Amino acid sequence: MEDICEAVAHPLVVCTGFRGRIVQSFVIVEGQSTLCPSFLSAVDRSFKLHFLFNIAYAAACEHVWQLLQKCVYVIHDNTSAFASVSNFIAYLNSKRRRAD
Repeated sequence: MEDICEAVAHPLVVCTGFRGRIVQSFVIVEGQSTLCPSFLSAVDRSFKLHFLFNIAYAAACEHVWQLLQKCVYVIHDNTSAFASVSNFIAYLNSKRRRAD
């Protein structure tokens, strides 16, 4: 874990365990790891750290953070969304309208 802590400059969610059974979840940022009570709380904390410290999303997972930002947290800013994110949100909204 120390190698991961030293290598990242943006919030990172790291879990221990195996497929289907997460044992521990951590948020790592600037060399510090913080144990979180659940995977969802680690994702929530990581997302909020991005906004609190105005940290850009890592390129490899930018689309996932963007989806959470726009769909779950309902934070819309001036940045353009990936087409896949916009299309997925439109799809979810159409399903929600049909269910109502």
